[in-house]
Amino acid sequence: MEDFDRWVSDQLDPVRDQPIANRLMYLASALGDDGRLWLGLAAGQLFSPGRRRRGLDQALWIGIESAIVNGPMKFGTKRSRPAPRATHAHHFRPPGGSSFPSGHAASAFTMATMLAEGGGVRLLWFVPAGIVASSRVHVGVHHPTDVIAGAIVGIGFGLAGRRLHLVDRLVNKAIELAPGEQLRRVIERVLPPSPTGAEHSSPPPGT
Repeated sequence: MEDFDRWVSDQLDPVRDQPIANRLMYLASALGDDGRLWLGLAAGQLFSPGRRRRGLDQALWIGIESAIVNGPMKFGTKRSRPAPRATHAHHFRPPGGSSFPSGHAASAFTMATMLAEGGGVRLLWFVPAGIVASSRVHVGVHHPTDVIAGAIVGIGFGLAGRRLHLVDRLVNKAIELAPGEQLRRVIERVLPPSPTGAEHSSPPPGT
């Protein structure tokens, strides 16, 4: 595993000398901090009544994934991060804690998997997810295998989210238990059922 990590990192050294690549990767890494890009995409769906439950569901699963990956998974591995780089091309917030698995990669692929439900053009969501994930190797804070493991974990959480629809279950239970018809109607108006099937997901920007 260490030999593979070293080989991949060596192949990236020429790319790290490219100003455009550096700007893209450092920006992608910063956008992935604390899942802000993915939570922002989830929050954007709250403006569309038919997508509010999905947006809340995505945010919920990002939270579940982050709590597990950055808690017991990292604590259980305690893998050292790559040797710190002497300088960085752009402003950078150094991470702490265990290197394995990559939380950025896990969050990115959790969200991409949920957004890609239905296939087709929605699979393009894996492109920004891959950029955010790979940026962590580029900026030198993760081993390649950290990112690969994070992506696999994220896909697992995303598939669980697509199957379980936790927010739908919670909202439906709240409607069922609501004391009074008026309250039930308010809940249904604020959080109407999400579209089913392929319409459950969001097309990538610009498509």
